[in-house]
Amino acid sequence: MSLRGKILLVTVMSSVLFGCTQLKNDSSATLAIANVAVIDVETGVIRPNQTIILKNERIFTIEPSEKFETQTALTLIDGTGKFAIPGLWDMHVHLVNDEPTVDWDFDEQENQLLTYEPAWVAFGVTGLREMSGGVWSLKMRDHVESGEIDGPHLVIGSPILDGPYPIFPGNGVMAIANPEEARVAVESLHEAGFDFLKTYNFLSPESYQAIHETAKRLGMEVAGELPLSVSAWDAAELGQHSIEHMTGIEIACSSMEEVLRADYSAGVAAVAINPDLNNQVPLWSRSEWEPVASFDAKRCQRLYRHLVEHDVWVTPTLTIQRRISYPENPEVTDNPYLKYITKYDADVQGLVAQFDPERRLRPTYDHRFDAVDDMQAAGIGILAGSDQQGGFWLHDELQIYVDAGLTPLEALQTATINPAKYLGREDELGTITPGKFADIVLLNANPLDNISNTLEIDSVILKGRIYDRRTLDSMLMQVEADARTWEQED
Repeated sequence: MSLRGKILLVTVMSSVLFGCTQLKNDSSATLAIANVAVIDVETGVIRPNQTIILKNERIFTIEPSEKFETQTALTLIDGTGKFAIPGLWDMHVHLVNDEPTVDWDFDEQENQLLTYEPAWVAFGVTGLREMSGGVWSLKMRDHVESGEIDGPHLVIGSPILDGPYPIFPGNGVMAIANPEEARVAVESLHEAGFDFLKTYNFLSPESYQAIHETAKRLGMEVAGELPLSVSAWDAAELGQHSIEHMTGIEIACSSMEEVLRADYSAGVAAVAINPDLNNQVPLWSRSEWEPVASFDAKRCQRLYRHLVEHDVWVTPTLTIQRRISYPENPEVTDNPYLKYITKYDADVQGLVAQFDPERRLRPTYDHRFDAVDDMQAAGIGILAGSDQQGGFWLHDELQIYVDAGLTPLEALQTATINPAKYLGREDELGTITPGKFADIVLLNANPLDNISNTLEIDSVILKGRIYDRRTLDSMLMQVEADARTWEQED
């Protein structure tokens, strides 16, 4: 494996590599966070002076601090002046440059040195949805779930399912030429244990339909980008659970949808017949910017109602789209946290060259920025996702949502209770409630006053284990050092 390939590997071994504040080496021990203000992310109500008691990786009980007996806690954290929010979820990440079928040896000693994962934890991210997984990432999920490795909760999507000549071929992509191949692929991915299926842009309508039909029979979720040749109206009826990047929504909102769809479908078919056309990226790019000019607001409101009716969620991933469309923006170029990733992952001009060499996507970003508030008002479930490494981008995503019109509470919901609802795991994730996982971020300022306060992290608790500020700073120092080392060795 090349070093560049290794850089893309993300392990979940921060407690192995960096250590954390242990509860006297007893995972069943009790931890109490006293005198803390608990934020109810469903209602926005703040309950001051509470004591949260944790046991066996779960929240055991919550009670007013004046009723709490100190001697009942093995470890006591003073939460005075702090605000407790649920651990954050990044619902669109690509952690690993993984192979769909290669059964890698799981070498902890090697992989613990090849990680951005401590940065996720250091920035309060306690759950991740992998959007193009493979065998290695499945193993990581299983090791985390079994408790062999401490790390964020992992939801692992399948390798990207694209057409016979994928737009971005390589590791983590499966080429699907026809419905029979689609059915075989879904059955194999279900048997392998993937949590959901990830669709992509150049699937044929027939293959896309076969993926949904087989997934429904097997009880699997389908999420991802919509094929260029499939309307969002039809995708919702087939059962698409989430639409990533808002891909395909502008086309479905266009007064020219039928004409545009026929054009894009012909392009997809032409590539399938003659891959030497090498027209995938230009065709995809055109499908992103061209429909904006014929946007029909009334048609779009009907589409939003259609998506709500069929329980289709949207992951906007605006932070990476802003980097592509506004690479000169100081909020992009002057981000103080870029030091925690390699120059390759920080290279905004590389993103522009890959996705928008003709510089046509800025109106699309502007349109999607404006659409976030409209989607929220229409009742569409929004999921926060960064589509980038390092953890800190998720906070940028939340800030963009607020700038676009969401309240700080609504933005916070996109990374807490919304992921729990989307995943069907409200009984164990998403709020600070007895019985749920003890995934908590302690903040030094109220995020409901200013969403940027999600970065004012005092400590992070992941499945009952506390990472204090000193530990988090040590983790970030190591991540920064590793990033510079990787650059020198590549």
